[in-house]
Amino acid sequence: MNAGDINKENLIAGCKKGDQDAYRQLVDMYSDKIYGYFAACTRNPEAAEELLSEFYLKLLKSIKSYKNGSFEAWIFKIAGSVYYDYLRKIIRERENYSRYCEEKEYLDRRQDSAEPETDVDKAVSELDEDSRNLVMLRYYSDMSFKEIAEATGRPVGTVLTKIHRALKKMKTVIENESR
Repeated sequence: MNAGDINKENLIAGCKKGDQDAYRQLVDMYSDKIYGYFAACTRNPEAAEELLSEFYLKLLKSIKSYKNGSFEAWIFKIAGSVYYDYLRKIIRERENYSRYCEEKEYLDRRQDSAEPETDVDKAVSELDEDSRNLVMLRYYSDMSFKEIAEATGRPVGTVLTKIHRALKKMKTVIENESR
């Protein structure tokens, strides 16, 4: 265990006791990674900020339930839960299903016609939602395969396979775009 791990464990223990300074330090330690995850998922800075605030509240409420294991995997599990709650909320807020379908069709056409910022953005947008989420956790949030497995409740081998396939698909998309 290195000094950073000991400090992190001390901060977690402080948070469990209600130490607001420890909570602020812990939030500072992870806010960039969590924001990066939300920004990559939503592609909307305002929504990412809103989700980050929601994440802070959920973390504050649930910090006492953290036991052992990878703290990073645990907080990204919370972040994933916040993101999926956000998606469910968007769907629930639709006036009716047919209007939702019309808007989705419009957005899909618009997304297909809009040029992504980079070839990588284009390749990521071609992935199914599950693969896209795993790639974002790995490369935008810098999580290890083991942490992703813990956060998603999947075996490490499954995570490795899905990310490998996603990267292979992304490579194909990028190569086809460059031709």
